[in-house]
Amino acid sequence: MENASKALIMAATVLIGIMLIGIMVYLFRTGAIVGENYENKKTTEQIEAFNAKFEVFQRENNTISDVISAANLAYSINARNEYDNINKVEVVVKLSSSSGATTFDIISDENLPKNTFYKNRNESTKINFYDLMSKDIKTINSTYGTSIAYINETNKLTDINTYSSERQYRYYFKVGEDDLNYNGITGLIDKITFIIDAPKKFDYE
Repeated sequence: MENASKALIMAATVLIGIMLIGIMVYLFRTGAIVGENYENKKTTEQIEAFNAKFEVFQRENNTISDVISAANLAYSINARNEYDNINKVEVVVKLSSSSGATTFDIISDENLPKNTFYKNRNESTKINFYDLMSKDIKTINSTYGTSIAYINETNKLTDINTYSSERQYRYYFKVGEDDLNYNGITGLIDKITFIIDAPKKFDYE
């Protein structure tokens, strides 16, 4: 009888041990899943926060100042990532909607000076951000014929209102859904294209 009692106690002890191990395994797996879900959520939020910095330009009324803001942001990101080809961001500016139009580009290149675009991605041809604001379109755009009939190439993208002495923007730049490119590996925006769009009538015109 005594042996039977001891056997029952041993069996109960083993059963309890097995149950405890099962509970610990369950808790470990649950904790791992929670941790993984948290990390995935955190990663998703980081991607969304990054992309939001460029998605804000997805509209039809960007000014040249908005373009420069996006270019500065891309330049900073590329420098911070040490010009890594996977985590790069490119900014493309077109002063014509035609397929062969001249482009002004921010690319991931350590040789690209700050506040500067490459013209047609060519390292030997550069244009300062602020030249886009101070020079007429014909001077800065080698594509003299344009498919956008209302663009007057003698105009500047921005000018001073002679009545108010305030700076005004003559042209908008649009960014459509197709003008944002998302990296297939990281999910991050890696390219944004600004295309010149409808002119903004000056107050004194």
